[in-house]
Amino acid sequence: MLRELAGMLDHTQLVACCDHLVGPASRVRPRLSLADLRQLVHEATAGYRINDVRAAVRDSRERVESPKETETRLLLREAGFAEPVVNLTVRAPGTGETFRLDLSYPEQRLAIEYDGFWHSTDRRRHRRDRRKDDVLHELSWNVVRLADADLESPGMFLGRIAHLGAPRT
Repeated sequence: MLRELAGMLDHTQLVACCDHLVGPASRVRPRLSLADLRQLVHEATAGYRINDVRAAVRDSRERVESPKETETRLLLREAGFAEPVVNLTVRAPGTGETFRLDLSYPEQRLAIEYDGFWHSTDRRRHRRDRRKDDVLHELSWNVVRLADADLESPGMFLGRIAHLGAPRT
């Protein structure tokens, strides 16, 4: 299936498919780990688009929850930043609330959150995002939120990430 998709999708989209296969929302049973997927692709016979699939699997990560997380992570890497941590869990002191950070650089206390359209139209989601930001600020984290426009024209986003001290490769 990945070989067929490789003929229709660009690299980032194919990586997002691989991320989904090994991610928390995958419905593949039995569950497929990234190590399992890498082994399957390594053992696959040569042929149609296998090199594209192998490249996508190399760039794939577990625990990714959305294609935009994949796109943002690959954009950061392409721009020369270190690999961010995917979906790190942070616990609020006092309340014990937990929040997942889409992408982060924990040593720099830098969180990167992708906001889709629903983040502004779903009041509950919007409220929870504001609460997450408040908790992160209390814990001395910087939070950078981005949307589709930032991915289409990433200059300002990447400049902000650099200014906040995101590590380089």
